[in-house]
Amino acid sequence: MTHPTLRATETAYFDEHDKEFRRENSGQYVLIHGKNLVGYYDGEAAAIAAGIRGFGTGPFLVRVPGETEPVLRPPAYSLGLL
Repeated sequence: MTHPTLRATETAYFDEHDKEFRRENSGQYVLIHGKNLVGYYDGEAAAIAAGIRGFGTGPFLVRVPGETEPVLRPPAYSLGLL
């Protein structure tokens, strides 16, 4: 499981540079590790594979610039059970 602080670092870096990423390579996936842009990839699978090759099970972030991160909710919450 990814450490929450590491995830927050990568998400903050993404948010700070989102406009720059969109200008450079709109529509491509970005791979971020810590506070570093690793690269741009044509597909999500390619970006994830590069992340696994480079960082194993360690934390990294794969996102498309300009898109918001989906909000994931537990099924019990979505169904109104909580």
